[in-house]
Amino acid sequence: MDRFKSMLYLLGVPCHPVPSHLRLRPAALESSELSKLPPELISHIARFLPPESTLSFSLCCRPIYFTFGPQVFRHLAQNLQCFEFLTLLARDLPNHVPCYYCKKLHAIKKARQHIFFAYRDNITWLPCWKANYNFTFSHLYRNFSFTVFQMAMKRYHQGLNYSELLNLLSWKETHYQDGYVKQHTALARIVRGSMIVREQKIVMVPLAKPSLIQGIQRVTVCPHISLIWNLDSQGLHGIVERIESLRWDIPRIDRNWQGLVRQCPHCLTDFSLEFEQFEEKVEAVFVTKWQDLGQGRSPMDYKWQSHVARSAERLWLSVKINRGSVYAMFERKERLRFESTSLWTQQDRKELLGLLEHT
Repeated sequence: MDRFKSMLYLLGVPCHPVPSHLRLRPAALESSELSKLPPELISHIARFLPPESTLSFSLCCRPIYFTFGPQVFRHLAQNLQCFEFLTLLARDLPNHVPCYYCKKLHAIKKARQHIFFAYRDNITWLPCWKANYNFTFSHLYRNFSFTVFQMAMKRYHQGLNYSELLNLLSWKETHYQDGYVKQHTALARIVRGSMIVREQKIVMVPLAKPSLIQGIQRVTVCPHISLIWNLDSQGLHGIVERIESLRWDIPRIDRNWQGLVRQCPHCLTDFSLEFEQFEEKVEAVFVTKWQDLGQGRSPMDYKWQSHVARSAERLWLSVKINRGSVYAMFERKERLRFESTSLWTQQDRKELLGLLEHT
């Protein structure tokens, strides 16, 4: 039994010592219909289960554990799907979630260490930190963590408060770069059992100082769509040509396209694009997107993979969902036109315009 406890410890399963007043307890098997079956038949039944289910079954009580014996466990260890086993264990561990990359359970009370700003250079990075760094920087935002996503979903299904975990997934960043100002914000919500994230990216350019602006710029909407323009020659409106060259389900010649909610044909992403000009001195583009990330059961889930995978275009699958449905669930609106500036506070505007004035 000590060897088995050691294995559970390596998987991150809490194995606390049993208090003396609880050590004497009735056998759980006696209150089950399984007590009427001979051990040989129980072992035979277990042969039809996946290894991870058999191992989980052995934890229900001591008689079942000893029925299988050490030889069975050696066989299970060779064929075990670790993440599936941890997923089964996590059902009875309310304060832990299984990690696909670390092959361990992570405690919800340690959620903060899985956010990017808590990563430390003086210790070895966890495997899930490395994976998170790779896909969030490319297709989501720096503060997003799949592990914290799992934790929030678990608290949601438990009917407990998960607002603190959602706050960890929020994001706001403003900085000056190459003659223009960028602001990036993100907000996460759980709607109808799915995590939906709204991101907004704002790029502001001083019209009076075009010489400060350098090179080709890119705003990534999802793995399948990037908005690309050359600030040197086209200004912000160069994005329009790139967008209208794609195949949308709305007329290409539509002067009222600004703010219209559009959908990626290959993942659950809605987005809108809008231009604003301030006092004929500054031009700004607002790119807002809403992404349905799924239930967080596994990083291999199709919904999640559709947002972060870098597969070749021939492997992309079509998404069958009504345009604007992700946006509508998050904003609780049915109208397919979004005013991007509605998320922009007076303080935000003052801060960004102030940065441009001092360039």
